[in-house]
Amino acid sequence: MSFTIKQILTPVDFSETSQEALDHAIFMAKIFNAKLFFVHVVEPSSYQFQLSEMVTLNDKIKKLAYEKLDELATAVHVEHGIFKPEILIETGNISTQIVEAADKIKASIVVMGTHGVSGFAEFFIGSNAYKVVTQCSCPVLTVQKHATRKGFQNIVLPVDDSHASRQKVKHAVEFAKRYGSVVHVLELMPDNEPATIHKFEVIKKQVNDYLDAHGIPRKHKTIIDGNYAKQSMKYANDNNCDLIMIMTEQDESVTGFIMGPIAQQIVNHSQVPVLSITPEETYIPIGGM
Repeated sequence: MSFTIKQILTPVDFSETSQEALDHAIFMAKIFNAKLFFVHVVEPSSYQFQLSEMVTLNDKIKKLAYEKLDELATAVHVEHGIFKPEILIETGNISTQIVEAADKIKASIVVMGTHGVSGFAEFFIGSNAYKVVTQCSCPVLTVQKHATRKGFQNIVLPVDDSHASRQKVKHAVEFAKRYGSVVHVLELMPDNEPATIHKFEVIKKQVNDYLDAHGIPRKHKTIIDGNYAKQSMKYANDNNCDLIMIMTEQDESVTGFIMGPIAQQIVNHSQVPVLSITPEETYIPIGGM
């Protein structure tokens, strides 16, 4: 099944990183001719207030937020010529409301900053972005601070020997078609044992054949190193790449998905945007993959 983008959800908290994520979302909406949605989450006020006072304060905050977002939506529509973004104002836990908003509008993708107005803790991307990445059923594009370059001319596609790893190839194809990208297939091998080399030769052929069949220009590099996160980011930096595509990981012992240590390190420390894709529960191999 092909991947396309029709609805884009971007959380807006008026922070610097939120604005940079919004710029990426606007550019993506133009590329895909997609509908853009803004979501702003108002966290409940402290319970030191009387209930009536708390409700009144939250209502005032929501009204002010809506006015600011409506002004922003109008400016985006006029300046960029895309559909006027729709506005969602939610109350509650930030990550929960973003995930629920994504489900509500059937978002194709969420585009968000990794650091909001309060900053986030190291190794957890910040609890909000971490939870959105791991709980959203759609892909999530996380944008680090100062990721100001728009568009994805060079996409890093790290590939290991798992089927889930290769699920992201179809996403790479769609992005490459729309953005005119070169896909950099980064083959990450744990060792150079004959069995490993043979297995990766099969994987390389499958991935390259699929990209070639869709007319996607590609480059290829094989790296033998156990530190997949470090090598993926180093390759992206050394080759002036704009995007790294990764998979979250399914944990059969719990409900839902987890952010594995490799993916978590990349989202935390990558200097370029990262697209995190949730593995499909029922995976139909593409091109034998």
